[in-house]
Amino acid sequence: MKILVLGGSGFFGKSFVDYFQRNIFKKEESPELILASRNISNIKSLVDPKYLNKKLFLEEIDVTSCSSIPECDLVIHAATSTSIKDYLIDPELEKKIIITGAENIIKKINKNMNFIYVSSGAIYGKQYNIDICYKENEKSKVKGLSDVKLLYANAKIEAENTIISYSKKNSINSAIARCYAFVGKYLPLDTHFYVGNMIHSILRKNKFNIKATNSVYRSYMHADDLIRSLLFIKDHTNSKSEIFNIGSNDAIELHKLAKIFSNEYKFEISGYQDSDKNLEADIYIPNIDKLLSKGFKLNYNTYESIKSVIETLK
Repeated sequence: MKILVLGGSGFFGKSFVDYFQRNIFKKEESPELILASRNISNIKSLVDPKYLNKKLFLEEIDVTSCSSIPECDLVIHAATSTSIKDYLIDPELEKKIIITGAENIIKKINKNMNFIYVSSGAIYGKQYNIDICYKENEKSKVKGLSDVKLLYANAKIEAENTIISYSKKNSINSAIARCYAFVGKYLPLDTHFYVGNMIHSILRKNKFNIKATNSVYRSYMHADDLIRSLLFIKDHTNSKSEIFNIGSNDAIELHKLAKIFSNEYKFEISGYQDSDKNLEADIYIPNIDKLLSKGFKLNYNTYESIKSVIETLK
C-alpha cells in the first residue's frame, strides 16, 4: 500500500514518520509513505536515510493549487494550520487553505484511491455538558464560538460539505475524521497547547503557569493511536463519506491533570491551582462510540499518553 499524507510537515506528518519508522518499516512487507507539503524539506532530518526515496518520499505540494498528486492507494488530507498566530495574522488565507485545499484535492482523487479528510470536532460548536458528547450524526453548528474558532469551524464545515458532495457524485471512497486533542513526540511545546506547555515545564524543570480560572476538560489521544485510527477507518471509506470522531474518550479536568504530573515529576505550579466551579466549563471531549463499535481499541488512556511522551522526550 502507498500512502500520501498532505500536510506532511505538521504534527500529523511527523507522527506518521515516527510511527512508520518505529513499527511498520520493521516488517518485511511495509507500505510506502509519501509526505507532502509546501515546506516538506523541514522534516528531511527526521527521516532515516535508509528509507528516504526507498520507502519514504518527500514531495513539495501546495494543496490549494497543485495540478496533480502522486499515485497512491490512500490519501490523508491533513493540511491545515493549527497556529492561532497564523489565523490572527491572515484569517482569510487560512480559510482559503482549508476550503480551496479540500476542493482542489478531492478533484484529484480517483476511484482506485481511498480518501480521508482530517476535519475537527470544532464543527460541533461549544460543548456544554461533560456527560453529553456529540455523535457523528449531530448537525454541524457553531453556536458559542467566536473569532478564530468561528472562522476555523465554518471553514471546516464548508470543506466537509465539498468532500461529501463530490464523493457522492463521483463514487469516491472517502471518510471524514473529526479530530480532537492529541499528544505525541512532535506536539509543539511552546505554543497555545496546554499539555505541550506542561511537558515543556517538566523537561525544563520550570514552573508551570495555569492561566485558566474555569474548569477545562480535555482528553488526549496518543499520536500512535491517532495513526492507527486513521489507517483503521480506511477500511470504512465509502461514497457517503463515512464520518468518525477521532480522539480519546478518557476525560480529565486540566487543573487536576497538572497536579497529578506535578506530584510525579516534582515541578511547581503557579497561577490558578484550582478552577472556579461557578464559571462555565470549557469542554472538548469526543464521543468515539462509533469508532469503538467498529472494533478499534485505544492502546493508551490520557494519563498513559502524556506519560509516554514525557518519557520519550526526557
